[in-house]
Amino acid sequence: MDRRRYLLGLAGCTGLAGCSGLRVRSEDGAASPAGHEVATAPRQPSFDDIDLPVPERDLVRGAALGSIPAIAEPASAGDWGAVEGTLAPNDLVVGVRRDGEARAYPLSLLTRHEVVNDTLGDRPLLVTYCPLCASGVVAERTVGGEPADFSASGYLYRSDLVLYDHTTASLWSQLLATAIRGPATGMALSLLPSSLTTWSRWRGANPDTRVLLPPPASGTVTAPLDPVRAGSAGSGHVGVAEVTLDVADDRLPARELVLGVTAPDATTAYPLPAVREAGVIEDWVGNLPVVVAADPLPAAYVRVVDGSVLSFSGSVENGRIRGGGSAWSLATGEAVDGPYGGATLRRASTATPMYWFAWVEFHPGTTVYGDR
Repeated sequence: MDRRRYLLGLAGCTGLAGCSGLRVRSEDGAASPAGHEVATAPRQPSFDDIDLPVPERDLVRGAALGSIPAIAEPASAGDWGAVEGTLAPNDLVVGVRRDGEARAYPLSLLTRHEVVNDTLGDRPLLVTYCPLCASGVVAERTVGGEPADFSASGYLYRSDLVLYDHTTASLWSQLLATAIRGPATGMALSLLPSSLTTWSRWRGANPDTRVLLPPPASGTVTAPLDPVRAGSAGSGHVGVAEVTLDVADDRLPARELVLGVTAPDATTAYPLPAVREAGVIEDWVGNLPVVVAADPLPAAYVRVVDGSVLSFSGSVENGRIRGGGSAWSLATGEAVDGPYGGATLRRASTATPMYWFAWVEFHPGTTVYGDR
């Protein structure tokens, strides 16, 4: 069996893969796309055009080894009142909810540290951010079923952050959430839903949330080794001294923020200006019914609840959108009133909004909303 095809099969149903589809009823009686079962979850990132392990020559040195200290001993509190630094209401955070607990990770810290090794709901949590791509990815930080610590390697793959784990010294692509070199090659992390929103919106939707505190309250660790040398047999030249962007797809500006949604049979990028202009977008990505809106950045949810495809319209009001007779928090996907009160929509994206050049690098066949 071809190795790439084997890995596709291995990773395709992990985490948020949502490989199952089901026949559902539409709230307004409209039919789902002809000939398709309705999907109920996005597809896990895949290896459509990538052979593993990735050759060393495809890795680019973006930062010096040890220059990006991962947060290894995170501390959190209800706010930043007791530490030096300012966390303003409109500052952006990556928000995560798990097992009844909520936590916010300020982008100001993620931009400097790129990796946070945390525990939430008594389970290991990995929060990552690539400043070059503006991409945030949250996953369970386990390798081979055991908790593992991660750091930024200083390398880039397709202009995106490359991590390495301290257990096997394998290299991991952030956007693929997969080991691309080393002993763990082909293993995929289980992705977890997250929000990129303002601190005020996140705290308003999660009054009991805690927020990551900056160092020295949170302890950091620098990279103790070169993972390419420790986790690879080869000794070829790796990378260049500077990063250049050569984007062949000019449908959007290279640094246009987009939210990408990948269904089992299609992929769509939603540019931030188009989402803001539309207000609330009710759409289908292949056979995946989604709703997309921005406040201030775009979020996408699968608009299926209890076997019904819900209909959404209108605009964002006070951080909420309306569908099925209920108001839904755009920060969390939870219905706060009406017939679906207490229900939560599933996230339709496996990463936060990112720059166009990063999205299209990994999804060259993507559709762009508004170009159909």
